[in-house]
Amino acid sequence: MKTKLCTALCAMVFCAPAAHAGLFGPNDYASCMLDRLPSAPTQVAAIAIRQDCERRFPDHPRYRTTFASMQDFYASASPRANTCTIEYTRSVTNPIVASMIAYACNEIYQ
Repeated sequence: MKTKLCTALCAMVFCAPAAHAGLFGPNDYASCMLDRLPSAPTQVAAIAIRQDCERRFPDHPRYRTTFASMQDFYASASPRANTCTIEYTRSVTNPIVASMIAYACNEIYQ
């Protein structure tokens, strides 16, 4: 009985990659950014994180700069994106890092 249960569990975990996508790390660019940016102590660290996420997810385009101003960007954000931004920037003091988090939240909840 234990052998069958163990075999079934192993098959579910190792043979179904979609079932554990994101379990061992982020599964997209925006999640990669949100997982790591809130702990970035400086702008330089945030840029290094962005570059690493771009390397991990090369198919993702760089930030979409279609907004004429930051005011347009924040006006276009959904309520869920705003909630995400508030949650992930609570302890962030660097405005550049906070902006990068806002872009990532908007990417997820657009």
